[in-house]
Amino acid sequence: MKCNRFSIVVGVAAIVAAMAATGMVPRAFAQTEQTLFNFSQIGGDGSGAGLTWDKPGKHLYGTSSSGGTTGAGLVFELSEKKGKWTPSVIYEFNSSQNTDGASPSSSLTLHDGAYYGVTQAGGDPACGNCGVVFELKKVKGVWTETVLHSFEGGLDGAVPYGGVVFDSKGNIYGTTTIGGGSTNCEKGCGTIYKLAKVRGVWTVTILHAFTAWPADANPGQFYDGADPHWCTPVFDAQGNMYGTTAMGGLYEYSGTSGTVWKLTPGETGAWNYQIIYNFDRFTQPDDGTMPLAGVTVGPDGNLYGAAEFGGVDANSGALFEVDTNGSSESTIFSFDYSNGENPESPLVFDGEGNLYGTTWTGGSPDESGDGAVFELSPGGSGWSQSLLFGFSGSNGEALSSPVVLDSSRNIYGTTTGGGSDGVVFEITP
Repeated sequence: MKCNRFSIVVGVAAIVAAMAATGMVPRAFAQTEQTLFNFSQIGGDGSGAGLTWDKPGKHLYGTSSSGGTTGAGLVFELSEKKGKWTPSVIYEFNSSQNTDGASPSSSLTLHDGAYYGVTQAGGDPACGNCGVVFELKKVKGVWTETVLHSFEGGLDGAVPYGGVVFDSKGNIYGTTTIGGGSTNCEKGCGTIYKLAKVRGVWTVTILHAFTAWPADANPGQFYDGADPHWCTPVFDAQGNMYGTTAMGGLYEYSGTSGTVWKLTPGETGAWNYQIIYNFDRFTQPDDGTMPLAGVTVGPDGNLYGAAEFGGVDANSGALFEVDTNGSSESTIFSFDYSNGENPESPLVFDGEGNLYGTTWTGGSPDESGDGAVFELSPGGSGWSQSLLFGFSGSNGEALSSPVVLDSSRNIYGTTTGGGSDGVVFEITP
C-alpha cells in the first residue's frame, strides 16, 4: 500500500492500536520504534543499504536502489529539526546509459568531506551492468558525482555489493561478487580490489581473485572462497585486511559454507591471501554457514560476524567470533526465530563493547516476525542477547543492513520492505 507523499511518522502507538483493532496482541519490547520516513516519499525503495552519519553527527545519508528520474537509484539526506526528520534527494543516478552507475547497493563511506560508495549495475556500456565505485561531494552547494572506476567484468570483477574502506594513505578497497577470471564459477568468483590515485587518475589493482576451489581439487590442496557478497573489508591496527565469502572454502563439496579470509601486506607491495576459517555446513553446523557481510574488529582485536544459516537451530543463523590467525573460533549466539532469524548484516560495537545487528526475518514467537534489531552484551558467562525490536510488516520488514547509533544510543537503520516500499527507522531506549 502506498502512502501519501511526506506521510506522517508511524509510531509504535499507532501500530499497537491497529493490531488491537484486529484482535492481535503485539509483543512488548523494551525499546520504542518509530518510522522516520517511508522510501515511497522520495520515490525510491529500501535497498538493504545502511545509513551514514556526517562528521558533526547531525545528518544521515543513505541510498535507494531504485527511484529517481530513470529509476536507476538515488542518494538521500535525512535532516532533523525539533524532533522531525525530513528526507531530501541529493543525487539521482540518471546519466545516459547509466554510465554514472545504477542501483546503489551499499552504505556510504565518509572520507575527507566526501561520500563514497558502489553501484551494482551501470557503468561501462561495453560491459553492460558491471557497476562502479563513485564519489559524491558537495561543491559550491551542489552535490556532484564522480565515477572513480567502472568495472569491466573481467579480471577486475563486476557487480560490487559491499561498500568501500580507506587506508591511512587514502587508497580505497572493496570487493566484487563476480568476475576475476576464475572458470570455477559461471561468471567468475569475485575479487578484492584496490583503487589508488596515480598522477591524479584512480587506478585499480586486484589484490585477490577468488577461485572457489582448484579445478583438480584433492585433499590437502589450497581451497579458496567465492562470492564475498555484501562484504566491506576491514583493517586491524597492524594494517591487515579481513573479510568473508558466502560460498567456497574447504567444505564446498559438502554444500555452501563460506570462509573468513585475511590479506597481509608484504614488503614488496604484494598481499598474501589466506583463509583463516572455513565454515562447514555438515560437520560443524553450529558454527553457522554462509556469512554474507564480512566481519567487524572488536575491542579485543578478534573478528565478529554473522552467518545467515546454521547455528543450533540449523537454518536460523548464528553469530561467531574468530581470532585474527584463525586458531580459535566460537559461536557466541544462535538464533531460533523468536529472537530473530537469518542475520545478513555486519555487526556494530558501541563504546561499552556491546554488539548490535539485524535479522532478515524472525523476532516473534508466533512465526509472524518480519525481522528484528538485537543487542548482544558480554558477560562472565558469555554473551547474552536482548531483542530490542521485532518488525511486523506495517512498520517495516526484511532487514539486511547494519544499524548506526548516536551519542544517546538511539539506533537508526533501514528495512528492505514493509511500510511503504521500505522504511528508515529509529529505535530509542
